[in-house]
Amino acid sequence: STWGLQLSKDSMNTLQIWFFVIAGLLGLGIPFLFLGLELPSAMHAALMNEAAEYVILDEEDQDFWAIIPGRMNVDNTKLYYLFACTNPEEVAARGSKPIMKEVGPFKYTYTHTLGGRKYLD
Repeated sequence: STWGLQLSKDSMNTLQIWFFVIAGLLGLGIPFLFLGLELPSAMHAALMNEAAEYVILDEEDQDFWAIIPGRMNVDNTKLYYLFACTNPEEVAARGSKPIMKEVGPFKYTYTHTLGGRKYLD
């Protein structure tokens, strides 16, 4: 016996079965692992390349895209709320629970004007 191990015939059969099970799982698992890691990125790259042919505007399409109706200005509006402590002296001096008062809303609007198309070669 190797390395001083005494194994019965049943133990040897069990070890052989486990060896083949593990080898089989690794044999199947490694290719599936490779597919699981590589396939999504390969599909993403292929889809992006395909989509780029249909999405990129060029000067030949300028007349077509210029007649699409719609707004040329896009308004982005955000509302912000602040809170003010109404009893800061008590909080600082005695560690009292702060009494908060909501202040706002403060409205911020940003208007983005569409235009100035740039064409990539």
